[in-house]
Amino acid sequence: MAIEPLSALPKHSRDHYATLGRLVVEWNLAEATLRLLLNKVAGPDGFDSETRAQLLTSELGAVGLAQALQSHADVMQDRKLAAAIDYAVKCYQNLRGHRNYYVHGIVTLIPISRARTVGHIHYFEAKGRFIQRRDKVGIATLAQVYRWAFSLRKYAHGIVTFLVTQRMVTRGLPPKYSRLPRKPHLPPQVRKSARHLGVPPQLPQASGFSRQQPKKRR
Repeated sequence: MAIEPLSALPKHSRDHYATLGRLVVEWNLAEATLRLLLNKVAGPDGFDSETRAQLLTSELGAVGLAQALQSHADVMQDRKLAAAIDYAVKCYQNLRGHRNYYVHGIVTLIPISRARTVGHIHYFEAKGRFIQRRDKVGIATLAQVYRWAFSLRKYAHGIVTFLVTQRMVTRGLPPKYSRLPRKPHLPPQVRKSARHLGVPPQLPQASGFSRQQPKKRR
């Protein structure tokens, strides 16, 4: 079956696919930069120790990556550096919710006018409760998530540069490289649609009671 070329699609559909693809690539780069940061803090003695750190960190998933960075920050003597790493992790965790919802959730594009298309999210969850997720995502939302991923990547790279500079102070690098980067905007947590498909819980019924009549004295 031949794949329909992108050139055959309307421009608004091509733009939607392009924005989603750009988001994915920027997210991958931001996550790779955080992995580089982890290797830098886990292997402080140069190339050989960073390589050994990579042997332990390469297979970490997203949750493990975040926890490892937070744990290293927890034992750092430099509390400003630790706070910067903690903040990067918070951005990463909030942003990951957006990335997962849109990248894994969008199943098709739906034209809603001659000049506009929305991504259609539709899937089910069964994590203790049976939930249906159904949503519509415009290009503007995907573009905003891309900008957040770009800011996170730039921030994480700035922390890496700061670390490298601290270990190479004898080379007399310009002062601008010896400061921690400015914090980016913290992405809000993603808001997902939710429709519960399970049986609603039964409300406890009000129990009636009869008022006992006082016994007559004999």
